[in-house]
Amino acid sequence: MEIFWISIIVSSVLGIVASVLFGVFSKRDVTAYTRTFFGVSSIEFIKSFVWGFAIFAVVTLSVISGFVRDLDYPTAKPLNFALETILAGVLPACVFLVMIPLRGYYYTPDMLKRFGFVILRFLVVHLLLQFSGFHSSTFPPVQPPVETFQQLKED
Repeated sequence: MEIFWISIIVSSVLGIVASVLFGVFSKRDVTAYTRTFFGVSSIEFIKSFVWGFAIFAVVTLSVISGFVRDLDYPTAKPLNFALETILAGVLPACVFLVMIPLRGYYYTPDMLKRFGFVILRFLVVHLLLQFSGFHSSTFPPVQPPVETFQQLKED
């Protein structure tokens, strides 16, 4: 079984177990959308888990990137890679800009600073995925059709 499917199964089981534990053994907290489980707030649990997973993912990708160092596409097409990197950082972060007014908040310098941080996170992940070889394995170099080789030989 591939590591992808193993991680999907393990994370699903852990998610179900956490949901059951918080659902069965939890108490209402100060707000309607939080609960406590053995003195741990569900919000703090989720924040800790997300930060822990993010740190684990960045460290893992950094180590793999250090070994693989896939620079073929960035060196072959630097402008395309730069545009791709900017779009990979900005477009997903735009969801954050839409969420601000939809949730009843205003655009403040603090919110815009957070928007910049979200862009930076997506940029770093995109770069690490490239350098680790993930993007090159997902999008292997395109080979020209056989006819093109035959036409080149004839010319």
